Amino acid sequence: MVKPIEVEELLSLADYEKARLDLRRQMLALRKQRRVPIGNRLSFVFECRETVLFQLYETMRSEGIADKAALGAECAVYNAMLPTSHELSATLVIDLPEGANVRQELQRLAGIETSSWLVVGDGQLPARFEVPTGPEPVAPNQHIRFLFNDVERHAFQRAETPVLLKIEAPNYNAQTAVVGETRRLLGEDLS
Repeated sequence: MVKPIEVEELLSLADYEKARLDLRRQMLALRKQRRVPIGNRLSFVFECRETVLFQLYETMRSEGIADKAALGAECAVYNAMLPTSHELSATLVIDLPEGANVRQELQRLAGIETSSWLVVGDGQLPARFEVPTGPEPVAPNQHIRFLFNDVERHAFQRAETPVLLKIEAPNYNAQTAVVGETRRLLGEDLS
């Protein structure tokens, strides 16, 4: 089980500001290892305690949050993004080209919330979007979960089991194998 983030462990805003450049550099490297591009517009960035903690710090920084009660509330929000032993947690990142019509591009991605899976061997785990969009265009930076039963979890942890991310939406079809260091890190998340 991933240890929840607690207020007492957080750096002060002043201390975070001093460490921010080094932490940001480390975080970019870690997020790169945990990012799985799928097609030419989407990536899944699989969250872990470190990536979630960094996002919390960035929120503290941008909103100037220093009050313990407010920090406690933020910790609760961000702790909900942590993976568990039977769940992978990801942020769906939409990569739009410069000058793109954002609304039009997001509309083109409609339907991905019911057409996205993590394929583990012969099984398919549906992506569970935090905010279902219905007929509306998908929102950028959606939080997604993949829930595993014991069989699927053990299959994922066996290196010989093929794992794919797959989207079969009306206007967006792509799949990508989850391999290498990314696969190893995600297997650790399920431990």
